[in-house]
Amino acid sequence: MEAHKRNIFHDREAVFNGFLEPIPPTTAVVVDENGQPQFCEQICQLPVPTPRSICECSDDITVTPWKHISVVTINGRYNVCLPRKSCPSCSAEWTPEVKDLLLYRYWPASTSCQTLYKYDVFTSFEHMKVTAPAMSRQAFLKMLEHRSVQAGRTGSICADTFQRSFFEFCFCQYKQEDMCQVHHFVCPACSPDMLAVCCDGNRKHYRFSKSKGTEEPPIYEGLFLAKDEEVATFVDLVRSNMKSGNDSAVCGTAKFTAGREMSKKSGAQIDEEGIQVAVCRHGFLLRGLNHFRGEIYAYPMFLQKEMSKKTNVDFFCMDVTCRYWPYLNKIAEGLPELLPLTEMRPFLSVMHAKAHTAKCEVRWGGRSQDGAGNTVGEEVEQVNSFLSRAALVTKYMTKSRLVLTLH
Repeated sequence: MEAHKRNIFHDREAVFNGFLEPIPPTTAVVVDENGQPQFCEQICQLPVPTPRSICECSDDITVTPWKHISVVTINGRYNVCLPRKSCPSCSAEWTPEVKDLLLYRYWPASTSCQTLYKYDVFTSFEHMKVTAPAMSRQAFLKMLEHRSVQAGRTGSICADTFQRSFFEFCFCQYKQEDMCQVHHFVCPACSPDMLAVCCDGNRKHYRFSKSKGTEEPPIYEGLFLAKDEEVATFVDLVRSNMKSGNDSAVCGTAKFTAGREMSKKSGAQIDEEGIQVAVCRHGFLLRGLNHFRGEIYAYPMFLQKEMSKKTNVDFFCMDVTCRYWPYLNKIAEGLPELLPLTEMRPFLSVMHAKAHTAKCEVRWGGRSQDGAGNTVGEEVEQVNSFLSRAALVTKYMTKSRLVLTLH
């Protein structure tokens, strides 16, 4: 019994009156005068080590319960109290602060610390969202509440508070990794000289216009997905210098709808029509942006410009390189700042080249490019296959697109 009193996160159950009942941590089991076990209430303190001394007095320091809070772990919710250490002589007191709670891996939901989340809850939820993106926040919290009720504890957990705290936790983790110079969107094998960059769009990640959400700024704004204002400015610049509006995308007898010079915004009730991503030949995601007018040529051109600022790229791979590269040369004539992009070498993806004409495959295909080695140029298809698992939730997500950045 003393062991369970010290370890408040232990789950207990026993047979009373012929029934197996769970015993919550706030309930103590005592033996009455007749030798029968009875229940009584007890106060559980959060297991946070207290400092040895809080003053210069030599009197004994007393540790008493302070305010009541709730702690959420991977096993559900617990009702506990924060400890308070006080000196009877000088009235000095010590109570755990936010830094003390963070040191022992408790994340406060607010400055008043009324609700604490154990780190394992956030890390488990993050791993589940990557493995099964369609799993909702409500379903995860229902599982935690079910575990609490099964153990005889109170199971209510606020979903909005959990989501806000999870976002704050993820952002702080990102800032910590950034200060430690951990960059997730940089391939260590391709820096600073990169052999090939593969770019393609994914129209499964569209978002309904009604899913506006709150007006809070995105947490990861500009980290992986480029800012919409910068992309829109670049698209307007390209269109202002476009000499022709030829919207055909024909290679021999094949007509491609994936790449166009111009495209009107979809008439459906959607905001973003998809995403465009750029990856290296090792499958590392490097940069992305939101589609607003289909897969026009200005979108991969923006990503190509972004990559040219970060690293030296030899080949730029696309599935419609035979149509995109003449368009790039034409735009670069009116925009001298885009001339460095033409120094890269065009690369038609090996698999997609089979859908082009034989002449096109020989001229632009990756197997005909000197120095390309065994580069396939289809790495972005593998990445899009991985990202498509989150397509069920991107339709209703907020503007921040947190799920895709975490994914």
